[in-house]
Amino acid sequence: MSFQSFENSSMASQVAAVPWERLPELFDLSISWQVLDGQDRGVSKATEKSVERVNWLYGLKLPISYQEFVGRSREANKWLTGVGEDYEAERHLVRMNRLWRNLPRKSRIPSHLVMFNLGFDEDCDCFDLNLYDAQTGEYAIRYWYPGFGEDVLYPSFEAYIRAQTAAWCELKVQGREIELVFLIKKLLAEYAPVS
Repeated sequence: MSFQSFENSSMASQVAAVPWERLPELFDLSISWQVLDGQDRGVSKATEKSVERVNWLYGLKLPISYQEFVGRSREANKWLTGVGEDYEAERHLVRMNRLWRNLPRKSRIPSHLVMFNLGFDEDCDCFDLNLYDAQTGEYAIRYWYPGFGEDVLYPSFEAYIRAQTAAWCELKVQGREIELVFLIKKLLAEYAPVS
């Protein structure tokens, strides 16, 4: 696929064509050099022990897709919570959820939601424990913000992270960050259907 035809197709469909194993690489390109809060948040990688603890604390079966993605991505620490054994780290899933469960009632995250991403304006992307698909081992992903309703965003973490990656790629392409745009287009072109 040429870069010309890449420009004429939707970013989401292009990202959908990238194999799961290569998605962290594309995510890393799309989010690199992005100034989020100026910090490397140090997301830790999952271990068997840490996953067991997270699962036990929240009545969760931490999706394999989440564990794999955080384990493969160099840049996940700019977007997602850690799930390693450093439970008190600033961006660890356990610490973040504990803090948000101890807020005043109006601001407290509901107990059936487990936050894995805290946005800039303190909105949360969460695993919904009430919407688990036993066949896929995935939870629906909900958006939650204090005082607002809960919206289902995606049926799985993979669908969520593909959409986030497509959005970041689109921002890079629109912003014309030349070096990154070239690398993003090159990777996407590897998996694009021939037209």
